[in-house]
Amino acid sequence: MEKLSNACFTVRDHELLSGDIFKRTTALWVNKDLIPVAIELIGLAEMRKALGYAPLGPWTHYQVPSEEEIASASTIEEYYELREPRDQMRSLDNEHFYERNVPPAIASLDKRFPEIRAIFRLKFGEIRRHSDVSREQIDRMIDEFNYIEDRIAYSFISGYICTVPRRTV
Repeated sequence: MEKLSNACFTVRDHELLSGDIFKRTTALWVNKDLIPVAIELIGLAEMRKALGYAPLGPWTHYQVPSEEEIASASTIEEYYELREPRDQMRSLDNEHFYERNVPPAIASLDKRFPEIRAIFRLKFGEIRRHSDVSREQIDRMIDEFNYIEDRIAYSFISGYICTVPRRTV
């Protein structure tokens, strides 16, 4: 986590995170929401991989299942699908960017900070080693996902913008 806390994002880093779609101030503004979404998707991909489930599908409209739907899940995988953390920013209802804008951010984070994926993979692997997949294990993995994702996202706050001296002509 220390490397993440000491991370410094230059304007160019932000442009790369946005897939070179946005420049300077717009890239900074978009990445304020894009970085947490990319971190969430990295974590969810690792959780699904640890459980042996298929990768996330395309975004859908934001909808939270009811407690009744969750309780009546007939399989462990269906239970997971209903319990998987949801976020309006990772849905078709996102008003800031499209799903297609996220893969460049994930690739950029994976390249510069492979420890993000490694942290999720390690924790989910530890949990999966202890037992067969159960509702309790899924609940524990989701709790860990939320904890890790919050810590990683918080670590990035301090380095969100670097003060880089401007070149004088």
